[in-house]
Amino acid sequence: MLGVLAIFLRREIDLNTEKLQRMIADHLAMAIANAEAFEKIESLKGQLELENEYLRMKLEGTQSYGDIVGTSEAVKHVVSRIELVAPTMANVLILGESGRGKELVARENHRHSDRKNEPLICVNCAGIPASLFESELFGHSKGSSTGALRDRPGRFELAAGGTLFLDEIGEIRVDLQAKLLRVLQEGQYERVGEDTTRNVDTRIIAATNRKLEEEVEAGRFREDLYYRLNVFPIEVPAWKTSLCLRRIL
Repeated sequence: MLGVLAIFLRREIDLNTEKLQRMIADHLAMAIANAEAFEKIESLKGQLELENEYLRMKLEGTQSYGDIVGTSEAVKHVVSRIELVAPTMANVLILGESGRGKELVARENHRHSDRKNEPLICVNCAGIPASLFESELFGHSKGSSTGALRDRPGRFELAAGGTLFLDEIGEIRVDLQAKLLRVLQEGQYERVGEDTTRNVDTRIIAATNRKLEEEVEAGRFREDLYYRLNVFPIEVPAWKTSLCLRRIL
């Protein structure tokens, strides 16, 4: 009930007058309802404008670098390191505990490099069984093993001209580390079951949550491989100042 329309007549209300009265009442009710809806829309519009202004001011105070957003000194340091190394071909080793955004740092390195239009291939080294390590990284030829029904390119070949991101590099077994070291040293590899030598045109970015210097001392990580990877280290800050993905507001 929005209100009451009262009509006083000196004669008896007939059917036509009653219909006219109901029609007028319906039109008035619709006009009142539209007016109330318009007032509510204007109120919501004003609230939305205030929220947009607040978010705009908040974003103006936030520094961003691609998908990295943050204003802390730790984040600024990471960004400065990326800006230094991204245009080069130097191998990068990203250090930090799990969940700190190491892959995000790797992606920004690739995005700001001269290889940004070429593929970025990500490999979780901890998720590759030792028996499949060579096949995954270097590929295999048809018939090289049971189930090898066709030639298959490895991750190095897929990343040709681009960047290969080796996440959790510290999880690779020592005996398999030598095979990776050969590629980094000589820039060449062969598919499993194939004699053809292929050249590598791939930039390497690695990441680990382990302290590789301690792993080297303990004999669990090759020292020569560590120095090949650790050309330009980037340490990702702790969670309180961790990197975050930009959200579309």
